[in-house]
Amino acid sequence: MTLYNHNIHHRHSIRLQEYDYSDTGLYFITICCENRACLFGNVADGEMILNEIGFIARECWLEIPDHFPDVSLHEFIIMPNHIHGIVEIVGANKHSPHNMETNVCDQNGVMINFIQNDQFIKIV
Repeated sequence: MTLYNHNIHHRHSIRLQEYDYSDTGLYFITICCENRACLFGNVADGEMILNEIGFIARECWLEIPDHFPDVSLHEFIIMPNHIHGIVEIVGANKHSPHNMETNVCDQNGVMINFIQNDQFIKIV
């Protein structure tokens, strides 16, 4: 595995500078574990085997529309250290507050706290 070297790897945002990412549309997102730790399970014989935390991550993903009613989920996949998914904002409410905070999982699992503002959704 090649490690990131800021002298040769120049990651640039592919986000459009003037695009309103809170607007309706389909968005491909990737959520990575801190330090790329393999927290969700492992791949065996070409198949992803979720561990307990992987099942919690799946449950949390599926609960997103319960907390964000204007979001519809499409395809997603959980990998050992990240999640890929397609979300659709179906009814963007421009009158909602620009800063919103909600918890997606309860304290029996992994607590994912979404902090949404007009620029990004941060998971802490």
